[in-house]
Amino acid sequence: MTKKRKIAVCVWLMLAVAFSMWLGFTVHGQRDSTYTQEQHIARISKRVEKRYMGEGSKYTDFKVYPLYNQNDCFSYYCLVEFEPYGYMYVEIRDVNWARVLGLYGMYSKDSTSKDPTIEWVRYKIDESGKEFYYEMDETGKPIEYSVSHFKAAGIKNETRYVLRVGKRHMYIPAVKRGDKYLNLISMEEFVYGTQLSEDNHACVGLSVPPHKEFDL
Repeated sequence: MTKKRKIAVCVWLMLAVAFSMWLGFTVHGQRDSTYTQEQHIARISKRVEKRYMGEGSKYTDFKVYPLYNQNDCFSYYCLVEFEPYGYMYVEIRDVNWARVLGLYGMYSKDSTSKDPTIEWVRYKIDESGKEFYYEMDETGKPIEYSVSHFKAAGIKNETRYVLRVGKRHMYIPAVKRGDKYLNLISMEEFVYGTQLSEDNHACVGLSVPPHKEFDL
C-alpha cells in the first residue's frame, strides 16, 4: 500500500469515527420517534414471538402492554405478560452513539435468561424507612410471584404505569385510584411527588445494562 493510500485510509477512518461520534452525541437522549407506540408494540411482539413462542415453548400466549408515566405519556417501557405465567419489562432505548455503532439494539429486556420470569415478593416499608414487612404464607416464608405486578393484582382493562422514584431506574408499578396511585408491590395508595424515593416506597429496578446480551 502506497504512502498516499495509507494516508487516505487513515483520514477516511478518522472521518467515519468523527461522524459516528457527532451523530451519536447529536441525538443522545432522544427516544426513537421513527415508530409510533403501536408500531413499537408490534415490533416487540414480533421479537417475543420469534424468541419465546417456538416449538416446545412452555408459554401458550403473550400480550404486550404499553406503560405510562405520571404525565400519562408513553414511558418507553413495555410489559410482556406470558400465559400461563412469566413476564418481562422491555425498555425502548435512547438513540445515541452506542446504538449508532451497533453496540446494542433498540429493545432491551430486563433479563438475559431464556426464561424471562423474575420472581418477586410484596413488601412494605415503615415510616422510618428501616423496617420492611413482607407478605408471608402460612409457613412464614415470603410469597413469591412469577407473574407481573399487574397480573398478580388482577389488573385488566386499566392504564398501566411505571412511576420513577429516587434513582434513575427505580420505578413503582401502579394504577390510578382517583387522584392517587396504587402501588402494586406494597398494595398501598399514595400521591405521586418528587419526594418519593426507594427508601420509603416499595419499587422495582428497571435498569437494563446497555449490552447486546440484553437485546430482545
